[in-house]
Amino acid sequence: MPAPSDAKANDEPLAPTIIAAWTFQVLFLAALAWDFTSEPLYLMSAGPLSVQFLIELVMALPCSLSAIWLVGVWRRRKARPAVDPLVRAVDVGAGLSLAIFLGTGLWIWFGGPLRPVALFGGMPLQLFIAYVVVAPALSGLVWVILRATGGEGQRLGLRKADHAAEKRSAQV
Repeated sequence: MPAPSDAKANDEPLAPTIIAAWTFQVLFLAALAWDFTSEPLYLMSAGPLSVQFLIELVMALPCSLSAIWLVGVWRRRKARPAVDPLVRAVDVGAGLSLAIFLGTGLWIWFGGPLRPVALFGGMPLQLFIAYVVVAPALSGLVWVILRATGGEGQRLGLRKADHAAEKRSAQV
């Protein structure tokens, strides 16, 4: 039997901590992107190290520690009951459509070569892909938000409703 403090710690919501951990991941990736896409900035006091490299250096430790923690949380949550395969398929489709849309947008934004296709009236292929994927990507974004914010609460609510129905039927 777990100690009372362990049981209480497992019941507390982890959402704010998970958001903070993902924030460290995003900040580190933003620092990397800034380093790769811009001219290096130097400070007199930093010597030969660029400001971008110093920011990456500062963000590396919290990023790696939060990544280790996120993997641990993910492994504990993975032990939960299985998700319906249809819901999992929609999750994968939503993530894939978001990735295609964002990847195409980044390609266009960073000035990748656009290849016109005669079949589309000379419209670049990347722009056509962005237009085709925008509706599934927006639907996928809504799906991901609803699953992230309401998924666990809905399951808990259903469990409570089932439990209440069992109590009512036992009383009658």
